[in-house]
Amino acid sequence: MGKVKFVFVFLLVLNSEIFSQVAVEVVDNAEDMVGQRLVFKVKEEFANSSMFRLTYKDESRVQVIILTMDRFKGNSFQENLSTMYAVIWVIKDEKLVLPIYLNSTIGFAGSWVLDETAESIVANTEKLISTIVKLLQPKED
Repeated sequence: MGKVKFVFVFLLVLNSEIFSQVAVEVVDNAEDMVGQRLVFKVKEEFANSSMFRLTYKDESRVQVIILTMDRFKGNSFQENLSTMYAVIWVIKDEKLVLPIYLNSTIGFAGSWVLDETAESIVANTEKLISTIVKLLQPKED
């Protein structure tokens, strides 16, 4: 990541009430039933987290964009059993012209493992933010 990106991430973290909670917006681009349930569970996980605060306001925040589609779309015997998903993490702020890309991942999840998948997405968000915070801390000699 470039120096400019670190500065904006640092400002995001500082704006998050001095490391108490990081503002997170979950953007729902689910087009299937299982994907909609996944997004709901991700929002629940963030709402129950002590590290994150769900927001819908236009403020400095981490946007977690979730796109999904039915894994077996068109197959009437297997539709609504699992979803394919992509998650994109960006920094969003009204002071920025464009969002700052942080990371992304893809995967698929059956309806029986949505809780675990949601936990994994939130855990990956925590890992990403923690890594950035560690990189921004001054090095001790």
